[in-house]
Amino acid sequence: MVNRGIMKKIIRFTIACFSCLSTAVFAQSYSDDLYWTISKLDGDSLKIGFKDQGSVQLKGLYHYNSTAVTNDFFSKLVYKSTYISEEDKEGSINRLKAHNRLGVDLSTSLHGTYRSKKDTTVLFDAGVAYREFTYAYFTKDMFKLAFQGNAQYAGQNAVIGPSTLKQWGYASLFVGVQKVVGKELVIGARLSFIKASFYRETSIGEGNLYTDPSGAYVEMSAPFHWYSQKRPENPFAANNGWGAGVDLYAQRFFKKSILTLEVKDLGAVNWRNMDTYTGDKAYTYEGQNIGDILAPGNSYISSVALDSVAKELGIEKVVQNKTTMLPTRLQLTYLYKLNTKWAVKGDLNYMFLKGYLPFAKVAAYYAITPAFFVVPAITVGGYGNINTQLGLSATVAKTWSLQANVFALEYFIAPTSYSGHGLEMYLTKRF
Repeated sequence: MVNRGIMKKIIRFTIACFSCLSTAVFAQSYSDDLYWTISKLDGDSLKIGFKDQGSVQLKGLYHYNSTAVTNDFFSKLVYKSTYISEEDKEGSINRLKAHNRLGVDLSTSLHGTYRSKKDTTVLFDAGVAYREFTYAYFTKDMFKLAFQGNAQYAGQNAVIGPSTLKQWGYASLFVGVQKVVGKELVIGARLSFIKASFYRETSIGEGNLYTDPSGAYVEMSAPFHWYSQKRPENPFAANNGWGAGVDLYAQRFFKKSILTLEVKDLGAVNWRNMDTYTGDKAYTYEGQNIGDILAPGNSYISSVALDSVAKELGIEKVVQNKTTMLPTRLQLTYLYKLNTKWAVKGDLNYMFLKGYLPFAKVAAYYAITPAFFVVPAITVGGYGNINTQLGLSATVAKTWSLQANVFALEYFIAPTSYSGHGLEMYLTKRF
């Protein structure tokens, strides 16, 4: 037998990326802003057109969710970096299905709008943003290998694919326009110029990892590819490529309702100098069984150089440019006004990612006062299962508004049983 390091390297090479989570984001949306929705409700009928001459808005968003990995597990792994016991792992392992999803979103943007004094039917907008987005789709065995090792699979095949992990990081400058067409329709478009920060992708096709009963060897039989750029110390300032994207928008007004259709992040980025590793055959390695790869002192996941790993596995590294599509999202929104106090809103989203399920949200808008709204909501699908949210919107001094959308109930009341938490905030000054 060779030493234990060889065994660790093959395990690490196929699964380590699924145990190291990052952050992500959605771009600025036309219809997600609570103030935008509430501004349509003050009066007996829904309004079309742009009331304000302009506005400046600062937005921040953070959101984590998963169908399997609990809030408690995620918190200890990412926020606290503390030891994760077997008991901690069981909460997530018990929720695992044949295939599982995980997403982490992080964004910030500064965004302004302007219309001329003479024309209320055209609104221009521009802004800057930074975005990170992570999406993982993984098998039950992939998670158990990453956090419990391969000893449990002695004499068995662990199903490691299909699984995928993708991470985008980029800054953008965007400009757009919205136009009232006729008496019932608003259309809009926004063009984004993208400066690439970093990108990583690991995809494993359908296949297995077999562990010899005596621990003498492991055999991986699954095609894979790995594209990797090192995350820069200052992601916002980094320049590892260029790209462009577009958002498209159409909104139909009825007497008591609004129907909105959006296409977001339709575009591509060309990433420079991408380290590429590809394998399409069976690999056999001798070694010993490996224990918990996240045990204290077991730091090889983050410290090893990929070049040396690839060399020992007989995999040639190729440095090349790579063009990838942005994580395009479709969103359909329907708002119905019951009266000047109440409205209901439904959202249906879909992202073009492997294994992603449609995301649905139903929200109720209630005006405690004309300047203060509460917006409870229920969501299902997307990265997670069923979750609750609570939105708050307050208008101060007539021209300032602060909105917060909080996803925290499951995090506080049942962190070991559920997933999903985050916060979305807007600070808006209107002119």
